[in-house]
Amino acid sequence: AAAAGVYAMRRRNFEVAIDALLTRAQAKLQAGERAEAEQLLATYVPLRPGDRVAKRQHAELLLERITTTTARRRDKVRASAALEAVLRENPDDVQLRLQLAKTQLSIPHYPSALENLRFLRQKADVSDTTPPELGPPSATAQSANHA
Repeated sequence: AAAAGVYAMRRRNFEVAIDALLTRAQAKLQAGERAEAEQLLATYVPLRPGDRVAKRQHAELLLERITTTTARRRDKVRASAALEAVLRENPDDVQLRLQLAKTQLSIPHYPSALENLRFLRQKADVSDTTPPELGPPSATAQSANHA
């Protein structure tokens, strides 16, 4: 019984520490300390993989970092993995998928980028709403799709 009590107390302390990570990350974001917030979220997200909001915030911070600084390949791969994790939960997020494709192109990881661009093209063909970054479908692509 004593061991169960110790386990429960340790578990509770662990949960409080995890919650504190998120609270600190949010405070860092509010203070404009984006790099520190990204590091805190990098620790928090694996501990709470079900927190979709935090997972997306982390992916967006990684994406922001690689687009505003001279990013190393390792940073681009981390951003790509974070974006993929968010997309697994929301596969129809067109803007996020486009950002993932751009990131994969910059790594370069062309097969994955091509797969995501094809998904976007299919989605645009079905919904008739093309993201502005993809532009209008070319006449060649239209004739290939209808052949």
